[in-house]
Amino acid sequence: MDPPLRLPGRHHVKTTNPHYLIQKAIASGELRRALCEACGESKAHAHHDDYYRPLGVRWLCSKTPSLMAQAGMRAVSSFWEMFAGMKVLLVPLLSFALLHTGLSQLPAPDNLDKSESESVDAATDKAVRGFFKQLETAYNNHKSHRIASFFAEDGIWKTPKGNFTGPDEIEEHVENFDFKHWHLRDEVITVNEIQAPLGGNLIVVNGTWSNTVSSNKAAEGGGTPIPLRGSWNAFLLPDGKGSYSITLNSFDVLQ
Repeated sequence: MDPPLRLPGRHHVKTTNPHYLIQKAIASGELRRALCEACGESKAHAHHDDYYRPLGVRWLCSKTPSLMAQAGMRAVSSFWEMFAGMKVLLVPLLSFALLHTGLSQLPAPDNLDKSESESVDAATDKAVRGFFKQLETAYNNHKSHRIASFFAEDGIWKTPKGNFTGPDEIEEHVENFDFKHWHLRDEVITVNEIQAPLGGNLIVVNGTWSNTVSSNKAAEGGGTPIPLRGSWNAFLLPDGKGSYSITLNSFDVLQ
């Protein structure tokens, strides 16, 4: 029998982080910087469409990724609707992917095609809602390290400002962008739907969010409170300690 697949530990994060591998490839000459493929801007950055191909990047300027991230968010959102018409095909494929990419230590569940495998029991429902309530509290207390701890070691956070991988990147972005730049406050995270398409080995959640931000920059309101709201999707894996880790979280901003 093959040994179980395991999540990489924190000591593997640096060597498996796509951004670290990009920097190493540029330094060695294996990869060369290029102009933004969308507009030709010289100050372009490497962006991943697939984090399992760390050197398969697209060179894009700072204006382009927000549009791509929003498109990515719509793609993740559409995943939710796809379950209704494609669960017979999609669930086995998702199970195969999780079992063969090193993302988890998941046993293949039996009877994947049964609709009851998508529902969660009362205890799981309560635990998942409590998980996101704790995340909401961490936001309102401006605890960027605590927020980052909700993500798996290779967890991905898709945002309109780009994609961030792993707790270290996520913590840095939250601290500098959400708290220092925008002074985020009054965060409310609402859970709408919870499903377990792999019989509890994967939890798929969606909901809405709202908060208030303000920036000291005149071009960004000069301190005027700006209410924001949107929707979000998340994939969770059990952490083996009675809680969960976020493997993918994506959100959009509704005006």
